[in-house]
Amino acid sequence: MGYKNPVGRDNYLPSRFQAEFQELDYSPPEIVRSNEDILWAIERAREVFAHHGVKIRQGNSLDRFLANASSRLRGKKDAAPSAKADDNYVAILAGLIIAFDDEPGIKTVLERITGSDVASSSRRQSPGKDMIWELTMLSNLRISAIASKIAEPDLGADFGSGDYGVACKKIYSENSVEKALKKGITQIERANLRGVVAINLDDLITPANKILYASSQEFFRHMMQDYISQFIDRHRSTLTKYAPSDICDGYIIYASAIGYVLDTKQFLPIGVNSIYDPSGDGSEHHRRLDALAKKLGNADGLSDWVKKVGGKMENW
Repeated sequence: MGYKNPVGRDNYLPSRFQAEFQELDYSPPEIVRSNEDILWAIERAREVFAHHGVKIRQGNSLDRFLANASSRLRGKKDAAPSAKADDNYVAILAGLIIAFDDEPGIKTVLERITGSDVASSSRRQSPGKDMIWELTMLSNLRISAIASKIAEPDLGADFGSGDYGVACKKIYSENSVEKALKKGITQIERANLRGVVAINLDDLITPANKILYASSQEFFRHMMQDYISQFIDRHRSTLTKYAPSDICDGYIIYASAIGYVLDTKQFLPIGVNSIYDPSGDGSEHHRRLDALAKKLGNADGLSDWVKKVGGKMENW
């Protein structure tokens, strides 16, 4: 993958990506936000914390993150590339907080977010980032119009097969994959449900303070898909060790990044869900995962989502 330093060095696009994906022209629906939209979302997110009695302490990680974005967005000077990427991250985070204001159990989530390091540049394990991943996965389910809620093991969902558990595990290093999977399986078992482990790879994709550049949105999306495929190849033996089983059908693997798209000259967040089904065709595990994949593949709930979080839809 190509990375770029904030000062503009070391940018490249691998030729194998260019050769494989340059002819693709699919543009899925996306949410576009103006500076005014993001500023509104930041203020509204602070109100949500206050509404639930959760204090954002002045100067803590979340407060600095929101305040710095507000200052940049109100300013007239061009921000550094890394800061512009952060503004997109703040917009997404604020949208998650706003959307789940009335969600049962959200207060505990908010407490963990404000109580730990949520900076995009940090690669340390963080309970706050774990919670952000749970909300992100919940948003993916809601945007796909899948009935879902905050519940043990982390999320509960019903896509036509009854109550189904989703254990959300954020991966911080290649060496922590098996430990995370084991914990997720245990959570599903304790919830007395069948389910999947939803794995987040975001902190593995780009080194801290590096920015991903891509020639186009399509190219960017397929870079994420390629990274997921590579991750599965590296950890296939571990993944198949724990699924399929009586507890876990398989995995949702998610990769996202905020990068600069060269053909439109703008920063853009891209997220990709992939279902990894170790069982093969014909099994009950496969049938459930196939039903889940088909549901996750649509955006029937996107319009309602945008009404909550602000912005506008494009390619819709």
